[in-house]
Formats: sequence, structure tokens, C-alpha cells
Amino acid sequence: MEYVDIFDENRNLVKANVPRDEYKSGNYWLLAAHLWVIDSQNRLLAQRRSPQKKGSPNAWDITAAGHIMSGEDPRDAIVREAAEELGLELTPAELEIAGEFVHTDHRYFITSFFVRKDVAIESLVLQPEEVSEMRWFSIDELRENLASEQWDFVRRQEEISAIIEKFG
Repeated sequence: MEYVDIFDENRNLVKANVPRDEYKSGNYWLLAAHLWVIDSQNRLLAQRRSPQKKGSPNAWDITAAGHIMSGEDPRDAIVREAAEELGLELTPAELEIAGEFVHTDHRYFITSFFVRKDVAIESLVLQPEEVSEMRWFSIDELRENLASEQWDFVRRQEEISAIIEKFG
């Protein structure tokens, strides 16, 4: 069982160390962390979400993402998620803040990080219930996806726009 801290819409702590499913029983919010891996060619390493995922199955998404467990530091959370989902070993010191975002549809306060790292896709060990494949996307491909009605990515327009602005 995963335990999280739940918050109100103003990011005030409501209750600490509760089973994750409890946040759905009220109008509560969770903390989440996102990771963008950017290589030396300014490409984004993206994951295709598993077809078994409840939300956005088979869609392309950021490199890694997950909930922040109760009392956990956001940097530690995304290091944990990258290792679990991809077998990608990182340290908190490697991470830089990409921004803070609010996902109102799912009631998440998101801390987004990026790391500059050349990663060989074939070296990754994917967690099949989370990730079905990995691929590098250029900033131009992200920009085209963002402008397209045939959007192939999970709907994170504000966050993806911020990454395009930073690295494009």
C-alpha cells in the first residue's frame, strides 16, 4: 500500500500519511513529480504508456512520472520513479527544476525536473505495467505534436510548452 500526503486546492496539508486511494474519496490533491531527460542533441526521451494504464493508455508521455509518497522529497520521488519504471539510475543532485505545474483534472501539484543525459534506449529496463516503449523526440517534433489535432502525447500542454521554450 502506498501512503501519501493529501492537500486542499491551495496546497495546504489536509492530512499526512494516508492510503493513496483515500485522496479520491474527497476533493483532495496529491503531489507528483515529473522527469524530462534531454540528451546532447536536445531531444526528449519519451515513454509510451502501457496499454493497461487507466489514464491515457498507449499515449506518449514524459520520461517518467509518479506520486510523491508521504514525507518524500520530490527529487527523491522522481529518482525512485525513474529507477522503477525504466531502470534508469539518477541522483537527486543531477536534477534541475523545469517548473511547477497544476493538473486540475486529476488534482495534482507537480514538480517537474529535467536532466541532461545521453541514454541508450536499449539499456533501459521497462516496467511493463507502466511503459511499453521508449523513443527520442526532437523539440521540433514536440512543437508539431503540440500544434496538431492528432496529438500523440498525454495532455500536458503547459508543461510541454515550457520545455519547448527552455530547450527549443
